[in-house]
Amino acid sequence: IYYVIFAMPTWALQTNYKGGINALKDIQFTPNVHSVQSEQCRAIANQHIIASTKVFVLTKDKFWLKDTELFSNIQSDTLTRGFYCLDYNPENPDGYGVVLLSYTWEDDANKLAAYSNLSDLEKAHRLLDCLERIKGAEATARAVRNGMLEVQTIEWMRTPNYQGAFKLTHVGQDTDTQNLYWDFVKCKNEQTDSKVYFAGDSCSFYGGWVEGALQTGLNAAASVLYSATRTGKATDMVQYNPVDYAYPDTYDYSLNPK
Repeated sequence: IYYVIFAMPTWALQTNYKGGINALKDIQFTPNVHSVQSEQCRAIANQHIIASTKVFVLTKDKFWLKDTELFSNIQSDTLTRGFYCLDYNPENPDGYGVVLLSYTWEDDANKLAAYSNLSDLEKAHRLLDCLERIKGAEATARAVRNGMLEVQTIEWMRTPNYQGAFKLTHVGQDTDTQNLYWDFVKCKNEQTDSKVYFAGDSCSFYGGWVEGALQTGLNAAASVLYSATRTGKATDMVQYNPVDYAYPDTYDYSLNPK
């Protein structure tokens, strides 16, 4: 193996790669290949990956279309948080309905982990109990309960090879993102080129969006071509200057307007 591109989420790379992320420091695919730098390993370990949990219910009908007194959307501070009625087949108003019973992020998503001992069906009934305690939402909760056919829970933190929904940079983590994003320019220096490249939205400034995944993927692929051949149009894709995008390590408070 001469070159490797890792395009999985950073947490999945850290937890699934044999030996952990520190093993990348000692990776040797060919003789005289340099290891991945500590800055990149630290960035992979530190990047924040957002938690998200969704509980979907398939209902026998689109009850919210038949009874306009019922709610099709509820936002609350209960455990259910975001409640949405979804119509995936608008051409057939008498067809099945889909209810996103709970759409949660971060701490709210992690709270649902306390229900890990419950089946999806039991979890849905527990969430409906919460919904029924919201004034005015009782009838909507009963409609979901009475028409429930199937329940499916998606917990991104527990999904194999994901370990989270997507990257959401915390304050102070821009340097880590920068170290991962600009890692591809090492292909221009044979002495520091590890021949291991990182791609995906977790390594971009557009965490959670396909644009960042495509951008870093193209950069990584172009870097492999350039590193392998030192010729060709791949050089056109590695002419960016990372200094132009560098974040200062310290903030000059004298620049802050009074």
